[in-house]
Amino acid sequence: MSSATNAVESWLSARLPAHLAQRRGAAVPVHERPWATVFRVPVDGDDLWLKCTTGLARHEASLVELLRARLGPVVPEVVVRDETNGWFVTCGAPALPSAEGDPDRARRLWEAVLEQYGAMQREIAKESDAVVALGTLDLRAERLMDHLDMLLDGPGMDGHDELRSGIADIRPQLEKWCALLQESSVPASIQHDDLHLGNVFGGHGGHGFVIIDWADAVVTHPFGSLLYPLYAARRRGDTPAQIDRLVDAYLSGLGLPGRTAQTDATITAALRLAGIPRALMWQSLADLVGRAALTDYYGTGAPRWLGRMADGTWALL
Repeated sequence: MSSATNAVESWLSARLPAHLAQRRGAAVPVHERPWATVFRVPVDGDDLWLKCTTGLARHEASLVELLRARLGPVVPEVVVRDETNGWFVTCGAPALPSAEGDPDRARRLWEAVLEQYGAMQREIAKESDAVVALGTLDLRAERLMDHLDMLLDGPGMDGHDELRSGIADIRPQLEKWCALLQESSVPASIQHDDLHLGNVFGGHGGHGFVIIDWADAVVTHPFGSLLYPLYAARRRGDTPAQIDRLVDAYLSGLGLPGRTAQTDATITAALRLAGIPRALMWQSLADLVGRAALTDYYGTGAPRWLGRMADGTWALL
């Protein structure tokens, strides 16, 4: 057993509540990255899950607890957490049958997930200040350009002069999109920022969904959440009518009518600007663990996402 695994076992032995401590084996790492490792913890009944962070998202457990308290079982139940290092244990949730190779099922699943997720954003929007107070990054529209400037001036952009120049050329449009989001009648809310089906599980008793992995979440305009779902729809080859249904399901959850010209303009603005939170996340990881600890893919995340923002390749509605 490695020293890292010994540390995990010692931590679990000291902190797991007695009624959940009927272990059926050692914790098993199932997802390892330089910034976090997730372990499956076999216990009687449903397995538990331990997430060990390296510090970037130490607030995640507190955020999930707040979401659970306000929204109910649409996020995991936190069993125990350690505020000093950000490690926390959650209860499991039923895995969804894979929709790989079944585009019709994937579309139906995404529509249902986005309707629930939009309703979550609508309900928690009034708690945005409380969410930020826990440590969630505040990327409301009026702050986006300042964060973009920090990225452009940072070490992650070394050697990317052409990209810097391209972003400077479109800066007036970026500022207009920020203004559009500020003027939107849809308030800022939590934005998961990594919303793909690998982070969606079934609800207990077959009711609704449980959304996991809130480490990248930010407070910003909620429409940026459509970035990954729309990318997945384009990869499936969805028709315009099928994309309409996907977006309408999300808007319905937010309590909004179907697509209008104004809504589409706001979605487009949010999608183009969604590259800023993604770039910030990747740059923060590089700063935290050191670029040498990251692969080329992870280490160049900030310029990659700023490039996507500049050329619009991921922001197609």
